[in-house]
Amino acid sequence: MGEEKRIKDLAAASSITNNDYLAMDNANNSAAKKTSAMPLKNVQGSDDAYSTTKDYKVGDLGIRNNQLYRCNTDCAAGSWGTNSGYFDAVTLTDAVTQLNNDLSKHTFGTSQSLTKGITFTCTSDGYIKLQCPPEKASVAYAAINGISKFLRLASENGYGQGMGDAFSEVVFVRKGTTVLFENGSSANASCTFYPLT
Repeated sequence: MGEEKRIKDLAAASSITNNDYLAMDNANNSAAKKTSAMPLKNVQGSDDAYSTTKDYKVGDLGIRNNQLYRCNTDCAAGSWGTNSGYFDAVTLTDAVTQLNNDLSKHTFGTSQSLTKGITFTCTSDGYIKLQCPPEKASVAYAAINGISKFLRLASENGYGQGMGDAFSEVVFVRKGTTVLFENGSSANASCTFYPLT
């Protein structure tokens, strides 16, 4: 009973009429409170609505007539009448569950160690990691797209001042980027490609 009085007091303070309060109270106690019954609306300026001018790929989402749809087959831009067979109606819960499943998957493919002196062409977008051990005056280099020493690591004092007692640098690379693990003074340096899947 105290909670209801507090809500009524708040309603009165915010100039909500008693009839408004009763309408809100009835709505809160009805099936309309369920998220699935709430209409989906596009955020102004967003591209959430189904578009007749957009190509859709499997997994893309679109809203049409307050219903969320997920594309099940790649399709070219076209009217809903033409493309409706390429979409399945989904709930917001289903879309969020799918997103969480996608995020929980392993994002990296099998890493590949690069050999010093041999140019490597990245087979997909990914990351290059150059690592140099904490040996005294240890140096490692990597050239990216022909730019010599684009990545450079040096251990000046050689006493483990990096994560895991090694120095490393990571850079994002696009598919087709060339990487040359150049010779430095460290025999134990490494250069690794981590592809994104």
